[in-house]
Amino acid sequence: MAEQGAPRGGPGRDQLRVGVDVLDRELVVRVAGDVDLDSATHLEQALTESAERLPPLLVVDLTGVAYFGSAGMRVLVRLEQRCGATRVRVVASDQRVLRPMEITGLTEVLDVRPTLADALRC
Repeated sequence: MAEQGAPRGGPGRDQLRVGVDVLDRELVVRVAGDVDLDSATHLEQALTESAERLPPLLVVDLTGVAYFGSAGMRVLVRLEQRCGATRVRVVASDQRVLRPMEITGLTEVLDVRPTLADALRC
């Protein structure tokens, strides 16, 4: 996995880690750490670069995310809007990530799956 890190602000805060795996023709973007206002730009850049490769399927794996704020949700909405023919799936099962998406109705807009294996199934 090619991994990119973004420095985070504040003492004791984990940095956001983003890695990209190429599986056959699918891309899996693995995200770990906190997705908040400080780190959302880094996540958006990584997702934009992945989407520009025009994979038939782009999976955003949020299983390593400890905090998922509204800035992260905006990034996912923008990704879904600009992907065109690329199918976007999000992996999330932890309530710290899934619950905010449910409350805002984002799970009705995005294709959210509980596991990576589910996301990779056609």
